[in-house]
Amino acid sequence: MKDKIKKGRTASCSGARLVSPAGNTNASTTISTASDCSNGPSSAVSTSPSNASSSSSSSSTAPIARNSSSGSTGCGKPLPSNLHPAGPSISQTFTPSNGPQRTYLLYIPSAYSPSTLSPLLISYHGHASSASTQEALTNFSHPAVNPSHIVIYPNGIDGAWQGAPYAAPGIDDIAFTTELLADLDTRLCIDRSRRYASGHSNGGGFVGTLACSEAGASRFAAFAASSGAFYQDVKAGKSCDADAVPLLPCLAATGKGRGRKVVPFLEVHGTADATIPYEGGSHGGECMPALPYYAGAWASRDGLDVRRGNESVAVTTARGKATTRFVWDREETVTHYRVEGLGHEWADRWGGFSTSPTMMEWFGRWKLRGGRD
Repeated sequence: MKDKIKKGRTASCSGARLVSPAGNTNASTTISTASDCSNGPSSAVSTSPSNASSSSSSSSTAPIARNSSSGSTGCGKPLPSNLHPAGPSISQTFTPSNGPQRTYLLYIPSAYSPSTLSPLLISYHGHASSASTQEALTNFSHPAVNPSHIVIYPNGIDGAWQGAPYAAPGIDDIAFTTELLADLDTRLCIDRSRRYASGHSNGGGFVGTLACSEAGASRFAAFAASSGAFYQDVKAGKSCDADAVPLLPCLAATGKGRGRKVVPFLEVHGTADATIPYEGGSHGGECMPALPYYAGAWASRDGLDVRRGNESVAVTTARGKATTRFVWDREETVTHYRVEGLGHEWADRWGGFSTSPTMMEWFGRWKLRGGRD
């Protein structure tokens, strides 16, 4: 499937908190000193650039304690000579402890400073796509969309991610992600309480898999998907009921061990998506849940009162291109956007609605409390 761009308050949860929208939630946080680095899995920098960004911006800062647990050990280290704030993304390699060598694009935002904690976003591409396509699709490397977040665009093995029926067998993308986070922490000044995951299509489906894992939910503050492919197993002889298919176990939202009682999740989906239909159905030998059912299941997992139903808000009203937002609580912990007429695409000014700034604003509300390194 080919990816396309279509033009057109405190949470009652364990492990996450809602940041007041009145605050500068995307601003970085200045720290007074760097700490020593620890050794991590091997990584190397390539000089192959991707899309360039030329403008810059600044953000306000606020001091934090010297021994803050949210700061990474990479604080105080200079960037490699071929990496520059708001410059082109750089291709990098990473070798996890178990599995083949991986590649990804690294983008440094305009507001980045080695002495300042910066939020981090990982964005996963769709099936048969690539890191460079995902970068162009999302515009997360454009300062106007993202002035403050370090962005990682990883490449999936054989162009796919864990959880899909076509994913490479034996590849653990959750373990890859957690080891990559640990490696990045030793090299960059990252606010570990503000790490976020997003993805498109198969990448969006993997974000759902990651959010349901203890490893993902204990490291990322919030998760967001566009046109997510949320494959569910169906027992032999059973038909696919998209409005009632049993969803795979979600270990993160059990409240047990290091799991979180509430995992913020956002999903954007077009009603004209012919690849991953909004109404769900059989796909690749597995069952796709209808998107309203899937979002409602997340609200139920998070302990929200689904018996009261959801609240819908008209975001845009363009004829044939209207966008409606559905939420289950006032904090918008679980949020679903239904985009009329949009196909299997990442919305960009579609009837006045754009996915990237919507995700960035929503991410800015969430911070992880007591997360893992």
